[in-house]
Amino acid sequence: MKEGKKPSELYPQVAECEEKLNQLIQEIINVGKEMFTVSKGLYMTDIFLMGVMNRSINLIDAILCLTNRWNFIAAGPLVRLHLDTLLRLSYLRASNNPDLFIRQVLEGKRLDKVKDEEGKELKDIRLRDYTRPIFPQVDNVYKETSRLIHFSDKHVFTCIEALDDTGRTAGFSVGKGSPKWREKDILSLLRCAIVITEAILAIVRGWVLEKAQITNLGDEKQ
Repeated sequence: MKEGKKPSELYPQVAECEEKLNQLIQEIINVGKEMFTVSKGLYMTDIFLMGVMNRSINLIDAILCLTNRWNFIAAGPLVRLHLDTLLRLSYLRASNNPDLFIRQVLEGKRLDKVKDEEGKELKDIRLRDYTRPIFPQVDNVYKETSRLIHFSDKHVFTCIEALDDTGRTAGFSVGKGSPKWREKDILSLLRCAIVITEAILAIVRGWVLEKAQITNLGDEKQ
């Protein structure tokens, strides 16, 4: 791509975002270990969160790899998948019966057919209601990243190299990577990944604290 360099080699702020995401990967690993040091007990929530953390780490890793290959078309949808994890995790956090929800997930049930305590189906629009208090940007991020999953204007404009209105000509680039991927758009994508990861981590840390309290109460009763 651009002089054979990665975005992180050209743009210092992109390098900072990549460093932050790698730090967050390590934080996820650390909190995963902590989850099983505060208590030897295994809860349904532990099982669910291990899947959440594993998916998050691998999505972040893929986003970073694809970004460094200038592959906007493949990196963008992964941020939407990362948000998908947060949507479901936000409902788990708010649910009065998390074990039931986890069993439904493990049984492979379609979540858009599962109903919450108010009888509303857990479609994405409903899950965003549960996510908004901890991630206020959810609606805008959902809208923009969904445009990266479904074929849209973004995919068309990505391959346009140059436009000449006077001569009514256009230049296109078809191949690996997006050479016209702008710095501000790369930063926007990576920053979205960062705030989503931070929100996921906050929920996981909340469970670790709750699990420690449950363990302490159990010890006091013995």
